[in-house]
Amino acid sequence: MQATYFDTDFLPARVARFAIERPDAVALVDSTGPLAWRDLWQWSGRLAAALVAEGVQPGDRVVLALPRCAAFVAAILAVWRVRACYVPLDPALPEARLRWQAEDCGARVMVMGAAVGSGGWDAVVGGVAVSATNAANATNTANTTSTANTANTANATIATNATNATNATNATNATNATNATNATNAANATNAANATNAATRTDGPSWLPEGVTTLDPHAFRSPDDAAANVVDTTNARSGGTLHHAVSGAQPDDSILIWPAYVIYTSGSTGRPKGVVLSHAALAAYLSGVSERLPEGIASAVYLSTPAADLGHTSLFGALWHGWTLHLIDADVAADPDAFAAYMHTHSIDLLKIVPSHLDALLQAQSAERVLPRRCVVLGGEPAP
Repeated sequence: MQATYFDTDFLPARVARFAIERPDAVALVDSTGPLAWRDLWQWSGRLAAALVAEGVQPGDRVVLALPRCAAFVAAILAVWRVRACYVPLDPALPEARLRWQAEDCGARVMVMGAAVGSGGWDAVVGGVAVSATNAANATNTANTTSTANTANTANATIATNATNATNATNATNATNATNATNATNAANATNAANATNAATRTDGPSWLPEGVTTLDPHAFRSPDDAAANVVDTTNARSGGTLHHAVSGAQPDDSILIWPAYVIYTSGSTGRPKGVVLSHAALAAYLSGVSERLPEGIASAVYLSTPAADLGHTSLFGALWHGWTLHLIDADVAADPDAFAAYMHTHSIDLLKIVPSHLDALLQAQSAERVLPRRCVVLGGEPAP
């Protein structure tokens, strides 16, 4: 098997490098407008801190119930940065199936936005917009969760030994005082992060299993300017960014054997099955595809449902190579003329699509504008 390495094959590490090398270049475009690499990286960092504050651990599954949008990409990176594994679900599916998948994967946290769930269910954000200070505290907690837990124990120990304080040396008293201060600071950081998450949780849909927490990724998109440097623990202006591509221990090549995502099969031959893909498998796929793509690609469109892997050539290809990824709304993807106009206006280079969808889009009045400038990748169905 081909060797894989953290710096070159772990997608968050590649995105971190783009945040350093081309911070103001456009990484994503959706209906809300463009998003730069630096902003994408910082957004994913704030959301990663929120996941840690909700108790997400390395190896955990995190459900993403989001449409094609910038928040979906930021959420993927956030999940990977805490060494967890994301599980994309299609909110348009029947509630019974959504509930079964959410239970089957064992997730304790779901990242979701508005209009998630069957019947047009709308999420209601519980609370006001997150302040920059709270966002900063939440981000700091991503790197101090373990410290906070230890600090609570330290407080208990100091309290237990308080009776012996009279006989302790001055040096011991000073050490205990320092430990007490550190414990208080760590506990305050944890409490602040928990308070921030409480203000950004959303009411869950009816199919959500008992005990699953929900988070709205949009609440972590933009910090106040005054706290931007505090919030950005990734320091996208220096090489230190790579050390924040994952939380916890020093990153190394072993991260690539960890699960990256779980994709559920259609269930056409029985109950849907969750297929687990590792970071190493994803890196091997992207490396192999890269050898077959033409040179000069700078942009791609993402048309597929996030709950399937058909669109990964565009989605992860853009994160791998540093292309600009255009996340197309459902109404544009279903309208041949609107899609043709979008492709022409934005001079898109790469399109990954199933043949039947392409055939439908080619019914546009200006069919030639449907096609990208450099490359069409067909998949999912037999080509005519």
